[in-house]
Amino acid sequence: MRRGWRHLGRLATWAVLLLALGATPAGAAGPAGPPEPALRAELRGNDGRQPVFRVEYRSPVHFLLFSNQDGLRVFQEWCSWGYFTRSFSARQVGGAAREFVLRRNPNQAWTKNFPATHSLDRGAFLITSADLCDGSWIAEPALPLEDLELELVGHFEIKPDEETVEQKVWTGRLSTRPLTAILGRDCVEVLNRRR
Repeated sequence: MRRGWRHLGRLATWAVLLLALGATPAGAAGPAGPPEPALRAELRGNDGRQPVFRVEYRSPVHFLLFSNQDGLRVFQEWCSWGYFTRSFSARQVGGAAREFVLRRNPNQAWTKNFPATHSLDRGAFLITSADLCDGSWIAEPALPLEDLELELVGHFEIKPDEETVEQKVWTGRLSTRPLTAILGRDCVEVLNRRR
């Protein structure tokens, strides 16, 4: 009987040692991977198609935010706190390795402005559409003045400040996977304008 207890004691010692080293018993779940981010961003075209931007015909790019937690708050796009949260880095497909930034035109006038938020629960998503030809976006540096095929990467960023603390808003920076879009020369002209 004594020998059986001693054997169990040795097995328990080995089990504790193996668990401390990160081993798991057969059939048991391993250590959890990195925690899932609270928010994820993605770009999509209409019906999964490639976005096309021309002044007369526009097929906007949709900027999606997916929430992985309950009560996650982000600023609404119509107010100045949310208006500047989305931007794009762009690279010409098959062209020189130049990087361009497409961002909101800073010369926006506000007739009504206060920090409004969306609250997203786990599994919820928020879609905003970006029409790059509507005059609210600018390119830096100026894009080549021609029809372009661009690889766009969307960025969503809210920097921490007093307002984000007071409103309990998510802060951080996200980037999407690349999405290829066509920009007509007329749209490029609009993006290259400075107001």
